[in-house]
Amino acid sequence: LVKAIKNKRILIVFFKIITFLVLIYFLVQSLNKVDWNLQTIQLNQPIALIFAVLLVPVNWFFEWLKWKETLRFSLVSTSPTIAFQAFCSGIVTGMLTPNMQGNFLGRIYYFERKYRVDLILSTLISNYGQFLMSLLFGVLSILILMKTPLNWPIVPILVVVISALLFFIGLYFYFEKVASFFVKKKRTFPIFHRLKTQQSFRWKIIYFSLLRYSIFVIQFALLLLAFGLPFSLELIFWIWQVYLWVTISPSLFLGKLAIRESISLWALTFAGYQQPSILIASFSVWILNLFIPTIFAIFIAKKK
Repeated sequence: LVKAIKNKRILIVFFKIITFLVLIYFLVQSLNKVDWNLQTIQLNQPIALIFAVLLVPVNWFFEWLKWKETLRFSLVSTSPTIAFQAFCSGIVTGMLTPNMQGNFLGRIYYFERKYRVDLILSTLISNYGQFLMSLLFGVLSILILMKTPLNWPIVPILVVVISALLFFIGLYFYFEKVASFFVKKKRTFPIFHRLKTQQSFRWKIIYFSLLRYSIFVIQFALLLLAFGLPFSLELIFWIWQVYLWVTISPSLFLGKLAIRESISLWALTFAGYQQPSILIASFSVWILNLFIPTIFAIFIAKKK
């Protein structure tokens, strides 16, 4: 059994590496086709860029509220300083792990061992809530636009994505029941009981995740506007779809750097938007929301 699990992990890592290399190849090919005329990459709307920058602390404030709710739900009592240092440490480890899911690695070591299992599970649920928002609005985008960059019939795509959405919603709200099948019968986690009796925790996570997702979308739209793309409601729907494909794509490290740019090019070029503006806006989202906060967090987090 152990050998089978190891082989499965090797296959998953191999699949991720192959997918990552394919996306990098696509990005390089797309970059070669871009006309890098300076006139096409001018900053047309500085005000939009300023607003996008101002939304960065708002974005992370909502993530901070999710973290505070996670601590409360896990029955962890600590000082605001330790809580903030753990939060910043989570930003760093999240940046260095696939899809930012490793934020719990940096957080848990600021607390006693007896709290760590609860903190890991509740943090994963918090991350999962953010995943659900990307999936939900991505499905809505496909339903509204009735098209995707995939060269497949729209009906099978809708069947697959709607089925996936319903499955993951069920998994989110019945996490403790699903997880109980994968633990020893004699072993129970107190957090499972709290999940059953305190449904408000998951709804609060959904609420904060929705607010944070809205910030991501607004920032991307503002940056596209800043670098020359005209704003429209259709552009918002396509941004929803970009985040859908980015979320479900495998990643290796650095918050899906290069993967986000590849998928943004793929989806928004299909929608008829200019390539240089897409690349600059997508890379700026990464710089503002991940790279700069990580540099800040490195100096805040207590070294252990």
